[in-house]
Amino acid sequence: MTKITTAAQFVHNLVAHGDFGHATTAIDVIETHISWVLLTGEYAYKIKKPVDLGFLDFSDLDARHHYCLQELELNRRFTPELYLEVVPIGGTAGKPVIGTLPALEWAVRIRQFPADARLDRKIQHGCISSDAMQAFGESLAWLHDRAPCANNYSNSGNWTLRDLQSVQGYMIRVSQQKSTTCSRSTRQQR
Repeated sequence: MTKITTAAQFVHNLVAHGDFGHATTAIDVIETHISWVLLTGEYAYKIKKPVDLGFLDFSDLDARHHYCLQELELNRRFTPELYLEVVPIGGTAGKPVIGTLPALEWAVRIRQFPADARLDRKIQHGCISSDAMQAFGESLAWLHDRAPCANNYSNSGNWTLRDLQSVQGYMIRVSQQKSTTCSRSTRQQR
């Protein structure tokens, strides 16, 4: 079994049999190329996949813990009321328990918000003014201006040609998959 298959089974077990330490509604799972987000009603839990895409490496537990902490630190600058903490997921692989050690996995606990509050949906519905986007852009630029720079010998933030080639390869594969999906969808509609 691969790491990703084992991790997917762990997430399935968490959803089906896990103990979140609070009441949950029907749990929805959103899957991205690098994470699973579990929507439980009051909270969302973001769990990083054990993947190594070249430009990011979440392949071991310590790395996933580190990047959960990084995500919490970075995102709290804009939304401290949403990004709450990094929590261990302990228990057993068959019956995971949020908040217990030793950690079998780590997650970022986020206060869940309505889907209509997502930026893409607000833009789609014309609920974000250009002034608000301008202000956000200026805030983001201000933070980038003050962020520490990685030196040439640092692994943190130092994009190499290998990293860029890895991203390019990933984007080509995603583009080809979307093209194939669109082609199949178009043929089915005819």
